[in-house]
Order: sequence, then structure tokens, then C-alpha cells
Amino acid sequence: MDQENQTVETNEQDVVETQGKEQEQPRTFTQEEVDEIVSLRLERQKQSLRKDLRAELQSEFKQEQSEARKLNRMNEEQRREYEYKKKDEELQTLRAQVNRNEMEHTATNILNLKGIAVNTDILDFVVADTAEQAQANIDKFVDLVDTTARANRRKEFTDPVPKDGNKAGKEIGVDEFNKMSYQQSVE
Repeated sequence: MDQENQTVETNEQDVVETQGKEQEQPRTFTQEEVDEIVSLRLERQKQSLRKDLRAELQSEFKQEQSEARKLNRMNEEQRREYEYKKKDEELQTLRAQVNRNEMEHTATNILNLKGIAVNTDILDFVVADTAEQAQANIDKFVDLVDTTARANRRKEFTDPVPKDGNKAGKEIGVDEFNKMSYQQSVE
């Protein structure tokens, strides 16, 4: 290869002239001429590559800028969409709280009219998402309270042992009773 760099032969044509002319001699180049030709050729190639690379980089840069603008727009749109969703959720939460408060107020009034004392536990049990469901829960609760109250009253009347009877709390046998004084046996 060194030999090729030192001497480059161009126009290697063996021209055979039939009319008696001499053969043409191939042109030979010196090392300086070859170096100059190669350096010029390399410089042109570098410039061509630089030009192509610049064009490619500019194209990529424009695409990236366009994509960045789209992303910025998308981010702004996404932010707006997120804020809209957040406000919508907050509005729904507030509406649900207002509805719950109204239902609790209505349930309290209905239960008070039916003679049932109301606390937060009862309201949590009775109040529902819809008015129809809340009314059904109230009716079930009132029926449950009435049924339980009736059962408790029946039990009180059927219980043979008086609630306040036998204050001593223990039974006394015959032997113990005979040992007691008159005053103790009366008590």
C-alpha cells in the first residue's frame, strides 16, 4: 500500500498504435502531489460530511423543538385537565356532603316523630346515598326498634321473679331461719 501511495499511475492504457506511433507513457506522481490530491479529496469529503451532518442535526433539532412544543402544549392541556378533574371531584365530594347532611336532618326529624332518640350511630346506620334507600332503612330501623320494645315488654310481664324482690340476694334455709331472731326474720 505504501508503494501505491508513493507512485500512483493513472491512465494505464496500453495503446497499440498500428500506424507506427509510439506507446503513451503513463503519468507518474510524486509523493507531494499524491499527498496534495489525497488531502484535497479528504477535505472535500469532510466538508460534504459536515454539510450532511449539519443538515441532519438541524432537522433533528427542528423535530425536537416541535416535539418539545407539543409536549409543553400537552403538559398545559394535561394540567388543565388535571385541575378540571380535581375541581370536579371536589365538587362531587361537596355535593355528597350536602346531600348526606340533608338526609341526616330528614332522618332525624322522621325518627323523632316516631319517638326514637337519635345519635350519630343510628344516623350512620339509617342514612344512605339515595332518599328512597334512606326511607327504607328508616322503616326497617323503626320496625326493629318496635319489635325489640314489644319483646322486652312481654318478657317483663312473663318473668316470675320480681325485679325488686329479695333484697338480701341469697336464699335462707329452714335451719338458718329458725336460728334468727324475730326482728331478723321480719326483715
